[in-house]
Amino acid sequence: MLEDVVAEDVSALRAGFDEVFARVEGMLYRAEPRRRTRSYLTGVLAPVERKNPKSPRGLG
Repeated sequence: MLEDVVAEDVSALRAGFDEVFARVEGMLYRAEPRRRTRSYLTGVLAPVERKNPKSPRGLG
């Protein structure tokens, strides 16, 4: 799936994301929550197979 993504697709998705996020950022008055929210949404929408971290119990 990732090999099917080209630079033009990424540019189009980024422009669409910026447009949608402009609606949301008006509700976030401070810069820190805006940055955190943008970073979170970018990660959630990223085309990766696994998005959840390992459980702390599995590390020991």
